[in-house]
Parts: sequence; structure tokens; C-alpha cells
Amino acid sequence: MVPRTSICIAMCTYNGSTYLREQLDSIAGQSRLPDRMVVVDDHSGDRTLGILHDFARTAPFPVEVIGNASNLGYVKNFEKAISVADGDIIALSDQDDVWLPSKLARIESTFSEYPDADLVFSDAVLVNRERNFLPYGLWESIEFDSRRKKLVQLGKAFNVLLRRNVVTGATMAFRSSFKPWVLPIPAQWTHDEWIAILIAATGNIRLIPEKLIEYRQHGANQIGAPKPLFHEKMRFLFTKRVGPCENPRLQTKLLWERLSEHPCSPVPQNLIEELEKKLGHLAVRAKLPRTRVLRLGPILGEIIRGNYLRYSNGWKSVVRDLCEPL
Repeated sequence: MVPRTSICIAMCTYNGSTYLREQLDSIAGQSRLPDRMVVVDDHSGDRTLGILHDFARTAPFPVEVIGNASNLGYVKNFEKAISVADGDIIALSDQDDVWLPSKLARIESTFSEYPDADLVFSDAVLVNRERNFLPYGLWESIEFDSRRKKLVQLGKAFNVLLRRNVVTGATMAFRSSFKPWVLPIPAQWTHDEWIAILIAATGNIRLIPEKLIEYRQHGANQIGAPKPLFHEKMRFLFTKRVGPCENPRLQTKLLWERLSEHPCSPVPQNLIEELEKKLGHLAVRAKLPRTRVLRLGPILGEIIRGNYLRYSNGWKSVVRDLCEPL
């Protein structure tokens, strides 16, 4: 008899009393209950801890509640929750969403159907603070289109993620065997994009096309998925950058360092080379001349080499580099 795959939820909370109970109830209402749940509260000043302890006393599965003595910030808080989580699969959870009843069952069936899968993620319904549906889903809002989905399905998730993250932590679950590889999480990265791209470099990622959670957009999200309006996009293109490309360059350098230190099997050399090419591309963008006409040469060179499409946001980045004040 094949032993059942165990699932542990790693949730982080911070001043989440407004929406937390709805999320906890949706987890308790799963058709496939978790085997364990770990919640790390980041030194909340509201009723969050009380709600968590009340839930832990009545939940139909073991719940461990950990309160931080000081505020760590959401990245390091997720790092701590993941470090404490156990089981075969770790499913990440925010405090303010609502899970559809089939979420954990669908995650489990995907890992069962694809034994080579190391991380799975799904689409989500977007709702406002009152849980009214927004007219577009999560993947549509982040422009995760059919071409990128196909690349993920073909095992090329690393190439997709090297350009832009499409894996939202609230929809993610991954094998706990990757904990030593993804921890610690650098403060310059968000937890979900770091975990996703590291596992994509050394493992396999599968997408679940269904919408498995209601991803609440309420204006106070640490990371949300608003769909920018046209005037907002235009304002972004012409807004002066502070330290252009510095954070992406630092992120890429930290990723290169971690991939170069892989403890088990070597990371494919072509992935290391891709990172080095991205670093070169970002260096060109960071050093563009202040005078717009003088930018044309280096920008055209990066267009011809295809680097804007591979490592930046395509033509949006081209327009921004041509037009914005430096």
C-alpha cells in the first residue's frame, strides 16, 4: 500500500483580524484536509493571535501557532514558517484569501498525476474586500498568457521566471525536500518568486489551470494583483527611476550565487549562462545615457540580441528606457 502524501500548510499573519477567520474557515472546509498547519504571526497588534488560538483549539487537524517577539517582515516571516513546516508537501497560505473547497485535493492529485513535479501553482479568482468578483482572473492580471503557459508545460519555467514571476505564493505548493535549497530567502526577493525560480532551475514545475482560491484585493496587500489602468501604465513609463535596474541586478546576482552553490547535483550550465547574460543586459540598461538620443544605440543592440524579450518586460521596457527621465 502506497503511503498517503502528507500536506502541511505554512501560513503567515500580521494584523489580519479583519479577514483571517474567513480564510481559516475555508481551510477547515477543505474536501482534503491538511495533515498539519503552522502559522507564524509577525508580532500583530490586533486580535489576530486570539483568532488563531481559538481556531487551533477546534480545527479538525493539528495547528501550531508561533508568535514572533518582534516584527520580521513578510519575507522572513514566510522563511520562518517554511522552516517549521514538515510533511511531504508544503502549501503556502496568506491570511486574507478564501480557498475553494477542492484546493488541497487538486494539489494532491496533481502531485500524484505528475510524480516528477516539485512545485505546482494555480490560477485564482480575484475579489475585492467584500468578496465581489473582479472582471479578470489572477493570470490575466499578470499577463500570464498562453505562450508562457506552454513554456512552463514544456519544462521551460526557468526561462519564463527569469523574465518575470508568474507564480503567486498563495496558490503555490512544493515538496519539502527543497527546504534546504530555498532557505534562507534573501530580503531582496519576495518569497514566492525566489522559491519558484530556484525550484525551476533544479526541479520541475507544473501549473494547475483551475482557479483554486479567491485572492482578495483590499488595498493593504503585501503583494497584490491589480490590473493597471492605461493612464497608470503611461505614468509608470515616464516616471523617473531611482537607481535604475539596481534591484533586479542584485536579485540576479544573489540567484547566480545560490545556483552556483547547489549542494546536490550541478545546475545546468546553460542556466548559469542565462543569468550571466541577464546581468549583462541589466548593466546596459542601468548605464543608459541621460540624453535620450544617445540611448538609441545601446537599446537597439539589446533589441537585436533579443535581450529585452528574454530578460526584461519586452517592448514596455524598451519604451520606458527610451522615454523616461534618468
